[in-house]
Amino acid sequence: MIRAGKCFLAIALLSAVLAFAGLTGSSQLTAQWGVDMNPNKSKNVQSFVFDSFEDSNSWRADFSLFAVKKYNLDHKQYELDVSKCSWTNVVGKPWGVSQETATNRCLAVRASFDRKGYNWIDVYPVKKDADGKLVSRHLPMKGKVEYIDVWVWGGNFNYRLEVHLIDYLGHKHILDAGWLNYTGWKSIRLQIPAHVPQQEKYIPAQKILSFEKFVLLSHPGERPDNFYVYFDRMQIQTDIFLDRFDGDDLVDSGYESGWIPKLEKMD
Repeated sequence: MIRAGKCFLAIALLSAVLAFAGLTGSSQLTAQWGVDMNPNKSKNVQSFVFDSFEDSNSWRADFSLFAVKKYNLDHKQYELDVSKCSWTNVVGKPWGVSQETATNRCLAVRASFDRKGYNWIDVYPVKKDADGKLVSRHLPMKGKVEYIDVWVWGGNFNYRLEVHLIDYLGHKHILDAGWLNYTGWKSIRLQIPAHVPQQEKYIPAQKILSFEKFVLLSHPGERPDNFYVYFDRMQIQTDIFLDRFDGDDLVDSGYESGWIPKLEKMD
């Protein structure tokens, strides 16, 4: 009985040590990834529209392998049929969105594929590089983002929508926005998961989270032709509160002088 009691006590002590180590390791990991350790701190949550999709030249769509093609006699090769796979701007806004610009437009994307399957479309923002070539660009978001929402017009197609984000470490995070098998405009609102790093313990603590692209994925049984979708007014709800401290002016001057890398600066 004495030996059994000692064995039980040893096991209990070992369990307590492991539990404490687990809590400590968890806290260190949390601090490393920048999860808010003080949920009761002051907040200043505001909404910002960071793209209204008014200019089709600032967006591009890429289509998967079986996108419809046609033969180009001049180039002697098959090329994407842009009459069936393309993107543009059209006049139109959801009822819930007030007119923000004179053009009052949204982004339109259409696609057709040669066969059923796991067809996909990437829709992403672009810019011109130094040589005038269009390249992908990420849209940086202010503050510590809590929600992202976008108006998406559905034509009752069985396509799934993903929102791809990039954190300050360069890691990708994919948010599942659900199926587009509904009719008309719908505001799709997504919460940013707590594990997505947007800050760290070092100054400057707040780190940029950026939008990379939308991905549209067809259900393998969906019809392959004549798919349409529209996007409008993408915005965020974000906490822009910054702790003030003695010497915080050195952060701004550090940015301006280049002492602190400009890559770290919030837009």
